[in-house]
Amino acid sequence: DRRLAARLAAKRAALRLLGGGLGLRDVEVLRGRGSPPRLRLSARAQERLVRLGATRILVSLTHERAYAAAAVLLLRGEG
Repeated sequence: DRRLAARLAAKRAALRLLGGGLGLRDVEVLRGRGSPPRLRLSARAQERLVRLGATRILVSLTHERAYAAAAVLLLRGEG
């Protein structure tokens, strides 16, 4: 289903940004009813995020009939 494909795309995008040595189980895509999607990171992935100097990780998901995509951003600084 397209929603699952978008979530998989988000996990893969996050793993590319965080670098090697991590797997799909290190990133979880969460979505509450009426709230934007967010990523939950394993302790190892969170350590990598900090090592990269990022303070936040944001995700955007999209899908339509034949396509699914995700964008993941690492942010530095406050906010």
